[in-house]
Amino acid sequence: MIKSCIKFLCCWTAVFATLATLSLLYLYRTKEEGTIYMKSAPGPVSITRESETGIAHIRSDSIEAVMYGQGFAHAQTRLW
Repeated sequence: MIKSCIKFLCCWTAVFATLATLSLLYLYRTKEEGTIYMKSAPGPVSITRESETGIAHIRSDSIEAVMYGQGFAHAQTRLW
């Protein structure tokens, strides 16, 4: 009786852990389209990605904002 309860709990724990992991991966996936507003950026930054290759093109008026955008795009791509 105890063995069957332990098996039952292990199976449901594995199912729950798998579903939780998949939902977190879905929620925090990379946003490749649309607009992202960054409050901490030193200036306005435009990041566009090519649809076929995913290469990011970063444009701004200041070098500090470009470097911030490059770091953001790199972290967003490499995180997942």
